[in-house]
Amino acid sequence: MASNNVGIEIVPAAGITHEVAERLLAIYLESFPPCERVPFALFRAKVEAGDWRLYLAHAGAGLAGFAVLIPLAGTGADLLAYLAVSEAWRNRGIGAHFLCWLADRLRQEGRVSGLVLEVESDDAGSEAERELRRRRIGFYQRNGAVPIADVPHFYAPSASDDGLVEEKLLWLPLTAPPPEGEGLRRLLLAIYEQGYGLNEDHPLVIRQLASLPGREPGSQLGRPWNIGRVV
Repeated sequence: MASNNVGIEIVPAAGITHEVAERLLAIYLESFPPCERVPFALFRAKVEAGDWRLYLAHAGAGLAGFAVLIPLAGTGADLLAYLAVSEAWRNRGIGAHFLCWLADRLRQEGRVSGLVLEVESDDAGSEAERELRRRRIGFYQRNGAVPIADVPHFYAPSASDDGLVEEKLLWLPLTAPPPEGEGLRRLLLAIYEQGYGLNEDHPLVIRQLASLPGREPGSQLGRPWNIGRVV
């Protein structure tokens, strides 16, 4: 448990109580587009099964935000699947504090060497969407994250249809710089397998892995990509 000068208290949650569920769902819906939202019943099941680690930011008797980490087995990293602050509590430094708190907790646990972040790419979308995405990327970079340079384009399955979401991968170093070579390959496999349920034989995974430096010439992944619809 942690309290601070931004007026919140952060606690890990092994489950989602009835009292928390309604407000958590409201923040989830207002913070993420449909292409990034799994059904809330699945969200809840993943948390209660221990596959996802949920952290809640309380403000008084209310809920100000939440974060979800997915441990990526065998990679030395966790995936920050979600980080959200309620609209009523934004622009108060809560997001930055939350990210710093998560990083400090992971350092204390000593399980991982870094935190990997998926952020919608500012190379895609309308100009308004690109500006919002640039600000989001800038937020993470101001708080210590760096691009994973060997993955300039990362494509994730959309949660709302059969399209793809174009993203950039960032790395928040805890004890080590971004992985390269075989370590990076294992990280991408783990994101697809543990984050999206896709194995290494899936066409999306095959193409993404083939785009890594040192792979077969001519396999570099460019835009637009021809597996599904890019959103």
